Amino acid sequence: MLLDEPTAHLDLSHQDKILKLIGELAHQGRLAVLIALYDLNLVARNADRVTLLFDGRIMKSGSPRNVLTPDDLAAAYGIEIHVIDHPVHGTLLVLPG
Repeated sequence: MLLDEPTAHLDLSHQDKILKLIGELAHQGRLAVLIALYDLNLVARNADRVTLLFDGRIMKSGSPRNVLTPDDLAAAYGIEIHVIDHPVHGTLLVLPG
């Protein structure tokens, strides 16, 4: 399944419902799912694997913890980025400088 910004223009509740549904379909239905997302916190919370693109090329690929690093994100976005552990979910929380 290929999805481009499936959570765009949705409120938080509907974002959560859509991503949970996609996750269930992927894990129970044994589907391969590729999603383009710009919200890095949704990526950090939901993705099994992440590919960071920069200037049309793959910059880094792997687990969210290995890809969503302050240095790599700062290089890709051109701003200071802080990455901390989410206090509730234990996933990453990405914050602009």
